[in-house]
Formats: sequence, structure tokens, C-alpha cells
Amino acid sequence: MSEEVIELYTDGACSCNPGPAGAGVLMMYKAHEKRISKFLGHATNNIAELSAIKIGLEAVTDKSKNIMVYTDSQYSIGVLSNPTWKPKKNKELIKEIKDLIATFCKVEFQWVKGHSDNRENNIVDELAVRAYNTCKDFEVRGTRNI
Repeated sequence: MSEEVIELYTDGACSCNPGPAGAGVLMMYKAHEKRISKFLGHATNNIAELSAIKIGLEAVTDKSKNIMVYTDSQYSIGVLSNPTWKPKKNKELIKEIKDLIATFCKVEFQWVKGHSDNRENNIVDELAVRAYNTCKDFEVRGTRNI
């Protein structure tokens, strides 16, 4: 990935579906990294996945950079980037994320296989699970904001 791209790895998780939910985000830019874990309350898995993407995009301070979002949610990629997907649920959240995407120069999505040997996806899965298990938010920043 080019150094001029901010990479966002995102994951949502919930205990039962619906149930207690959490979101995990790993932001990477050059040598900098930021991790975010957010408790979402009671939600579905799809809401958790979408919320993780929204949280990641909201955390980006430089909207002039290109963004690559990595997610294991084909649902999220479909409803956010494929005009032929017509969501039946979560329409307000999807609209909010699409409006947020429109404020960036370029946002692309890449599917990654969940629960595999992808290091970054495993990190965000752990962050999301930690959030719903502890019912708490936390953030770990690198040496500067991204």
C-alpha cells in the first residue's frame, strides 16, 4: 500500500445477534498506528460492522489522504460501495457513512477473510470483542494523530 494511504482495518462483533456489541479499528499511516475499541451497547452484527467503519472514518483527521478500508464484512462493502445493493435495514446508519465517505478524496474497500491468519484483522476482532466483553471504550494512539 502506498505511504499516502491511510489504512483502516475494521471489525464489529456481538455476543448473540443481536446482543452486546463492540467495534474495533486499527488505523495505520506510515509508521504510525492507532487502535480504537468501542462498546456499542445492544446491536446486531451488521450494525457493529458498519459502526466500526464509521468510527474509523470519523477518527481520520486528514481527509485529503486516500483511505483503504479493510473489513471481513461483505455486507458492509456491498451496502456502502455497490449501487446495486439495496439495504432493507440500517438505512440511516448507511446514509450517515456514505455522507461521511463523500467528505474524503477517495475511500476504497477491500474484503479480508475473517478469523484467519490476517494479523490486522485479528487485532480488530480482539478490539471489538474486548469492547463488548468489558462494556468499555479505549484508544491507544501512536506518536501522533493520523
